[in-house]
Amino acid sequence: MDNSKIRRLNKVIFVLFIFLSTSLSAFAGQGAIYKVTVLKHGYLDLAKVYNTYALSVNGEKYPPDFDSHYGRTIDAENLPRILSCPRNPKITFMYPWLNHIRHWYDVGSHHSAIKTQGQVLNIIPQSVFHSIHFLACSISDRDEKGKFILEYKGGAKEEVVIDISDWINRKRGHEAVYRDPERHFSNGTESFNYNRPIWLFHYKVNLKGKVLTKIILPTNDKIRIFAITLR
Repeated sequence: MDNSKIRRLNKVIFVLFIFLSTSLSAFAGQGAIYKVTVLKHGYLDLAKVYNTYALSVNGEKYPPDFDSHYGRTIDAENLPRILSCPRNPKITFMYPWLNHIRHWYDVGSHHSAIKTQGQVLNIIPQSVFHSIHFLACSISDRDEKGKFILEYKGGAKEEVVIDISDWINRKRGHEAVYRDPERHFSNGTESFNYNRPIWLFHYKVNLKGKVLTKIILPTNDKIRIFAITLR
């Protein structure tokens, strides 16, 4: 087989891969139930919950399911593994929580963010926590409202609505944790925009001092959650 035929075959395979990955991710996780472990420093192990490709390395092609309108992602090579909140440096996020990858340059071949579709996170071990911290953004070019349902031991529930800023059209007043002018595209290219960088934000929910058993994520698929920390 000559080189031109091989290139055409590779292109067909890549297009099919993108189509299947994008189609499956549209259904994966809708209302699904997960057991998530609380790790050291209150980090939640979200590896099984991640359902979209948010990170990539230079020159890498990937399914455009994180930001389906443009096919953009975050440059993994610029991202520190531990992110601290500017207003309270004691609040940190480990992102991404991918304890199964051996090399950082493999991160782009794994899901690394949650497209919120009503997933149920069963907290293990159940304990009394005073606050929940989300590393999140929206990807719709505007703010998105997300309704989170918190469930406590005994069955009591609490609904919390959070206004979540777009990752490029930043809303003032939202606490930015990460900023990067570089972005990647699903065809393997990249660009820089210092006037309109990408942003990730910190959102805090105070708890009622009861034993937390579940977090039910919003059903708004325009919201992306990268990490959750319990304190």
